[in-house]
Amino acid sequence: MAHQSQARTRRRALKRIAVSIGLGMAGGTLPMHAGAQDPYPSKPIKLVVAYAAGGGTDVAARIFAESLSRVLGSPVIVENKVGASGNIGGDFVAKAPADGYTLLFGAMANLAINPYLYKDMSYAPERDFAPIAQVFDTNHVVVAGPMSKLTSFKQMVSEAKANPGKLTYASAGAGSSTHVVAEMVAQATGIKMVHVPYRGNGPALVDVMSGQVDLMFDQVPNSTAFVASRKVNALAVTSAKRLPAMPDVPTVGELGYPQLEISSWTGLFGPARLPASVVSTLNDATNKALADPETRAKLEKAGAIPTQSTPQAMAKLLQGDSKRFGALVQKAGIKAD
Repeated sequence: MAHQSQARTRRRALKRIAVSIGLGMAGGTLPMHAGAQDPYPSKPIKLVVAYAAGGGTDVAARIFAESLSRVLGSPVIVENKVGASGNIGGDFVAKAPADGYTLLFGAMANLAINPYLYKDMSYAPERDFAPIAQVFDTNHVVVAGPMSKLTSFKQMVSEAKANPGKLTYASAGAGSSTHVVAEMVAQATGIKMVHVPYRGNGPALVDVMSGQVDLMFDQVPNSTAFVASRKVNALAVTSAKRLPAMPDVPTVGELGYPQLEISSWTGLFGPARLPASVVSTLNDATNKALADPETRAKLEKAGAIPTQSTPQAMAKLLQGDSKRFGALVQKAGIKAD
């Protein structure tokens, strides 16, 4: 009897030990499981382009997204959110969760210029976005129709000075970079031209090709194919050196106007309060994607100049250009449609 009693006591003791060990293991594993997070990125990333599919910005975004997908090992899907000169796309990203899965392919026009044109914008770029990296620069090209009498930049300036207010120029819309750059050229050269705003690059270029409008100060990616096919004549590019996409087109510096070297940037942004670790991951991946020789060649062929940078450099560029273009918009009296 004593032997059986001792055996039962040992069994109860062993059972208590087993239960204690089980609870201890559960207590050790449950908090670890509850606190674990999936590594970033663990699902597809949405890259919002605030301009129409098929345009220069969209084409460059898709080249970049393909390379970024390879570096991150996760799909980066371009989604076009078009309207209000880029404000709809910006608003969508500004209101998105700050988790790194909704990003903005932000352009100088809708982030540095639009705040001075649209007083009722739902977001403030410097407050509501987290800069991640600059992706590329684009320059502008002065184009005229194939049958135009204007065959050089200097001739265009001379013609405009001899007949103030006679030459017309098209833009993608009031306040667009194609409008602002034209005003910068007019102020720097002392000429007066008539602005003809359109709703987008496509209709504007069509009327330049047909001769309905004399000129356009277009972004290079939008006009590259038309220059190559001779549907428009390129008079000058606003770059510091000749562009791979348009090697035969002279720069404004070559023509005696170095002050007209103008570029428009495009960068990668996320919603404000994006975790620093996510910003760091995306910045590193962006720079690696842009260092890829094949990606660089594709972007340059499309008229974009890949530019590696830091989040701090992108923030500084946005801040500086906001002040610069704000002053220009006010001086020129530029207003939105």
